[in-house]
Amino acid sequence: MELYNDKFIKYIYEKENSLLEFYWSNETKDMPDEKYKDLMLKGIEFVKLYNPKYVINNSKKKTYVTTVEMQKWAAENALSKMFKNEVVKFAIVESEDVLIQLSTEQAVEEDEDKKYGVMFFDSEEKARKWLLGK
Repeated sequence: MELYNDKFIKYIYEKENSLLEFYWSNETKDMPDEKYKDLMLKGIEFVKLYNPKYVINNSKKKTYVTTVEMQKWAAENALSKMFKNEVVKFAIVESEDVLIQLSTEQAVEEDEDKKYGVMFFDSEEKARKWLLGK
């Protein structure tokens, strides 16, 4: 079920798999930091509303570079809150851009209190297999 869709991101929830997916678009290159914050907070709303066990952050097409400031913000205000619910596994499908990969990995590493399993993948298929065992 599609929950939200704009030029930067699409959120989908699969009830049968207890899976929340977010797909970043290739339009994110010039996305303002405030928009990034808004979209991350929207993700938290969906986690609270649907209480998924699994999350996929598909950054394959993402072109937004998460600055050090935004990495810290994401860890403190988004990731730590997003995963206080029932989330047990968080899969990240990485961008092919090495700088984007690094900024995404650093944002996750900033969340020192994480109580969920995190893995990075080069494809959604591999991420789904790890999350769902399928």
